Amino acid sequence: MNPIRGAFARCEAGRAALWGVLVLFLLLLASASGRAQDAGATIPAPQPDPAQPAESIAPPEQEAPALPLLPASPAASRVLGVVDKPELVFLLQKAGFDARPLSYAQLEMGALDLFGLLMIDLERPLSVAAAAFVSDFVARGGRLIACSWGAAVAPRRQAAFPVYRLQEALQVRVTGWSADGNAYLRAGDAAPLFRTLPSFLDVRIRATPLLEPLASGRVGAFWVSEDLSRRGGTDARSPAIVLAPRCAYFAPNVLAEALHSRQMLRLLINAVSHLMPGLVLDPACVALAELEVVLGEARRAAAVSQDPDAPGLLAAAEGKSVTAQALFTQAAEALDATAALQPPVTGALSPEGEASTT
Repeated sequence: MNPIRGAFARCEAGRAALWGVLVLFLLLLASASGRAQDAGATIPAPQPDPAQPAESIAPPEQEAPALPLLPASPAASRVLGVVDKPELVFLLQKAGFDARPLSYAQLEMGALDLFGLLMIDLERPLSVAAAAFVSDFVARGGRLIACSWGAAVAPRRQAAFPVYRLQEALQVRVTGWSADGNAYLRAGDAAPLFRTLPSFLDVRIRATPLLEPLASGRVGAFWVSEDLSRRGGTDARSPAIVLAPRCAYFAPNVLAEALHSRQMLRLLINAVSHLMPGLVLDPACVALAELEVVLGEARRAAAVSQDPDAPGLLAAAEGKSVTAQALFTQAAEALDATAALQPPVTGALSPEGEASTT
């Protein structure tokens, strides 16, 4: 055998052996790595350099916890929001309420956090958003006085009109529309509404929806065709006022009639007091508001009267009204001044009723 060829063969055999050892080592390394992963081995986190100052190591940023944007509860507010009736706002302010005007645009945006009670005339149809915001307002503890209705729709078609979504909050169901026999309001089982009022009230506008109270609604007044109380009779027809938790619904348009009738204004004030039990009004302020309504009625009557003395009588009535308001204002200012000038009591009362000085 050629010695050169034998040396070359031995070299090739050694090279193959070296490659075999290398492949075997790689297989063993891969197997060991797989077992380490199966055993739950983790790669250690990099440690900070001891030579680096500790204060220069910035901690990882953490997101601030999200705060829930919950709207304020209207239960504690004493502000009345009157939708689209500035004259009624003026009258309620004169009666002593903190009444504010509220537009339909604000209603549709849900800008209701300021108010504790809403007054809405449902003659104007509501949008889906406005009806949803009003329902949510009542669900969060707000109070609602609503009256009349935008459209007389059969029950099977009411779901298409957003205003009918308030029936659940008001605890009423509109079953029809009628003016037959609607002449007087007769007090029901809600005596506080008729406080200082007769049990039968004449109503000027009598075309109203027919109502049926739901489970939590109770009848505050019925429609009757005539006053039969003196003869011991009764003629109760459809409910005219339905009270629910935090709500009062009037079939007659009490928000419009309060501008023309002193009794309807008093009925509205009693409804507010019923829904806000802790609200206390000055009787003198309420009397001034009622006087404003009476004067308005006198002005309307004098405008169409053929009596030549009507303008003079109206002028005399307006003069007395101005005098009464001035006297009330002066009395209130004098009372405030007296309270401010009165020295504080610095001692306890003795048994004889005199203050003992300290």
